[in-house]
Amino acid sequence: MSEKKNGTESTLLGLPEVGNSSTQVIDSPVPSEPTLELAPIGPTTAPVLDQITAPSLPPVLTPPRTKTAGAMRGAVPKEESAPRRPSRVAQALPVDGATDPRITKPVPEKEAFEWTMPKVAGLSGAVGLLFILVWVFWPSGEKRVRPVVASPEPVAEAPVVATPKPKPVQPVTPVVVAPRKPVFKLDVRANVIDPFGVHLPDLELDPAHKYRLRIERDDSKLGTALARLDEKEGWGMMRKMASHAVLQFGGAKALRMHCDPGSTFQEGQTFPLELVDLATKKKSTLALNPATHCWDFEVARVMELGEGVKKRVRVPTDTKLELGEKVQLRVAYVLEALGEKRAWRTGVLSPGESVLAEGRLARFAILDPYAGDNEGELALELLAGDTESSGLVTPTAAPGAEFVPAAK
Repeated sequence: MSEKKNGTESTLLGLPEVGNSSTQVIDSPVPSEPTLELAPIGPTTAPVLDQITAPSLPPVLTPPRTKTAGAMRGAVPKEESAPRRPSRVAQALPVDGATDPRITKPVPEKEAFEWTMPKVAGLSGAVGLLFILVWVFWPSGEKRVRPVVASPEPVAEAPVVATPKPKPVQPVTPVVVAPRKPVFKLDVRANVIDPFGVHLPDLELDPAHKYRLRIERDDSKLGTALARLDEKEGWGMMRKMASHAVLQFGGAKALRMHCDPGSTFQEGQTFPLELVDLATKKKSTLALNPATHCWDFEVARVMELGEGVKKRVRVPTDTKLELGEKVQLRVAYVLEALGEKRAWRTGVLSPGESVLAEGRLARFAILDPYAGDNEGELALELLAGDTESSGLVTPTAAPGAEFVPAAK
């Protein structure tokens, strides 16, 4: 038998044509490893038996078939085939190579796994979702007890009460209320000036000697000088000094000088007083200063004014104030004037009287030798600065009804 050429199929000579219906099973063993390279046969390929020719004719060669996409990837490389013993009966090869057990099916290769960003993101999201689900649905150690809600008790219906008919509202007559006037209140126990509280320092005397005390001149603007002696029975009465008379005394242990302030005085002004010891003819000058030795101005309540500010202060007539037995209400004032040199103006007000306060400062206090028994309150009235004192009525100076000349 001749060797098979490349790209041709084997033929059997001298065998009768066998149809598909009389196909016999060949018991000859089939080699496990075929040496022939089989190409896929298309549906229009002619059967192998049709290519058998006569021995006198040359063999008809079929054109070589090209390899298609369905060619076996694991085909055995081409090599010289060994001589084969022909079969008694030619068996037609099946057209479809898929049912042939002699043909090894190709095994698909697995693609290598490659990490990409979408895969990494998807894997991370899945892990995070799994962690959240485990954290949410993982049973906790504490058992949750469902709160028991008490059913609301039925509310009893309130009894229906008949609403009384409203009474007709009577019209209210408006009451005219006088506006409150501004006041300047004084403390009846703290803002109190004792007229004998301050004085010149006591001057020691010899009871065996006689003395003469005199004042050179009277000055009502400065005030009045008052002398007081410490005698056998203690401090005696107040003696008013005057320029037309000299006070002569003996047997006193000490001399104390007081003063009542005048209408106006300045800082540094003093009363011209002289004391003479008749036994030794020794003379002593006494400096009695009305700014410091008359009244204790520090206990009075201060009202700050300033330049151009004027206020009329009036003592009311209907005060509810008790100052002790047989003590009349008197209000002392001290007005400090403007200017570089300090000057004062003083005076005393009774109920119903007023003073025009102007300057730098104004001080007001109750004039009373003893403040321990004072009760009540005192509120001085503050009026406008242009109010005239002639238009104010005082209980003591009120003349009553009278005819006055008509204004022209």
